[in-house]
Amino acid sequence: MNYFSDELLKSKLITDPSETLDTLMDQYNDSVSKCFLDKHAPMKTKTFVQRATITTMPRYHGTIWLFKQQNVIEGERNDYEMWLVVHQHMHREARNRLGDLTEHVKSEYYN
Repeated sequence: MNYFSDELLKSKLITDPSETLDTLMDQYNDSVSKCFLDKHAPMKTKTFVQRATITTMPRYHGTIWLFKQQNVIEGERNDYEMWLVVHQHMHREARNRLGDLTEHVKSEYYN
């Protein structure tokens, strides 16, 4: 931090500031934004991986999504909230039906 502030104090922006606004802005851009920031805080890049979504998977269409929302997630919620054996069985059946529906849609898509 001391090196940055020392270098900033030695710049023309501080030692010999301009009288006009345009040249003062040019001094600022030349000294602070170009030289100091590039040296003391260089630009970093990051690569993002795009994951598959419902819209990019053609076989995963609305019927599977709707079935999952209405049956599996609701059954899971009931299973964890009420702790009844009947809800566990209902959730297990809904999960199995979702697996069967997914396999059916996959086989239709690939055939």
